[in-house]
Amino acid sequence: QNVGPAGARSVGLRLLRKWARGREVVVCLTDSDAAPDARWVEEMWEAQRGRPGIVSGPTLSVDQSATGRFHDHFGNLNGRWSWEDPKDVLLYGCTCNFSVNLNSVGKEEFDPIF
Repeated sequence: QNVGPAGARSVGLRLLRKWARGREVVVCLTDSDAAPDARWVEEMWEAQRGRPGIVSGPTLSVDQSATGRFHDHFGNLNGRWSWEDPKDVLLYGCTCNFSVNLNSVGKEEFDPIF
């Protein structure tokens, strides 16, 4: 049965938990159509060291069309509704720019609705 991207990510987390056996593991997720910065993994690691759990960073559209500018302005790709919202609070985390510390989140998984 196809469980979609969220289901596949959750299966990956389950397998990593078995492999890790309590070791410190930070999982970084991106999408096939995303182009992370060259220092992305390092930045995610640093963010996790400072505040382990779930981290989602800013995601900007490289498309300067009206749609790309709309997403950048309203933060749709960033989990915020506007740039004025608190920077440490996200409504959701885009999995194209996302990391999770397995020890910090317990057995949490991705919502299959997404």
